[in-house]
This record gives sequence, C-alpha cells and structure tokens, in this order.
Amino acid sequence: MTIDEARGRIGDGVLWLPRGGSADYAEEGTITSVSDRWAFVDYGRGVSQATDPADLELLARCGGCGCPGYCDDYVTYNLRPGETGGADGPLQAAD
Repeated sequence: MTIDEARGRIGDGVLWLPRGGSADYAEEGTITSVSDRWAFVDYGRGVSQATDPADLELLARCGGCGCPGYCDDYVTYNLRPGETGGADGPLQAAD
C-alpha cells in the first residue's frame, strides 16, 4: 500500500505483514491517521503505532462494496448499499 492509498483508507482494516518475515507475525489493525511518511494503525491496543504503509495490506470485505452487511458468496442480503454506507457494485450472476 502507498501512503496515498493509506490516506484514503482511514478507518479501514489492514493486515500488517513484516517484510521478509513470517506470516506468523502478521497483525490486523485499523488505520487511524496518516502523516507524510507513516500510517498510524491501532492493532487493538487502543494506541496507534507508526507503520510503514508498504507493510500493510487492505483487509478484504465480503463483496468489495465496503458495507458492513451480511454477505454470502459476495452477495449482500437484506441491506442496501445506501443503508450501510457501501457503494453499488456490479450485479452478480446467479450460479
């Protein structure tokens, strides 16, 4: 992730993966703010830590629309994007 991408993702969940390290040390967190150099991430401790945005990956949300709705196979049920803060996405073909 770049610093500009991080700036546009404040409040979103991310996964920290240490460069050259094991995925066993990965941590999930939430971007709380961004400076000119660092993304500040709260890893569930109530304190944000300066993190190199290059070490962050955006956590995928179910259908990609960003809503907090219940999803199954990338289809959101019982919630409209306007009701949840998500965005309209492409229609999904039924299997």
